[in-house]
Amino acid sequence: CPVIIPRAGRPYCIVGCPGGRAIPNAVLQVLRHVVAFRMDIARAIARPRVHHQWLPDVTEYEAGAFAADALRPYIEMGHQVRQDKSLEANDAMGILIDRRTGRLLGAADPRSEDGAAAGY
Repeated sequence: CPVIIPRAGRPYCIVGCPGGRAIPNAVLQVLRHVVAFRMDIARAIARPRVHHQWLPDVTEYEAGAFAADALRPYIEMGHQVRQDKSLEANDAMGILIDRRTGRLLGAADPRSEDGAAAGY
């Protein structure tokens, strides 16, 4: 599931994630952290993630994804939540391209035992 985000008509950020039900959410969250919060690619990929899909109607999250004061009102509104270690299987990988220098900044998900950033 590779996604390429352009800026000024040129690739700026490339993020992908291997197979699994949480691919769209994982990729979207990484991109949101990079684009909206201006995180570097490694930090954005390492952040804890949240997953929700239509069925089951449960919000799954990794440890540290919610602050206790944010999770409590969510539960009080009737949402079901579950901390889920299986989200760690959705390893995102990404490249951020520095527009000033053209430098490629690659990052592998720290959740992965097999991934690594490499250059040529």
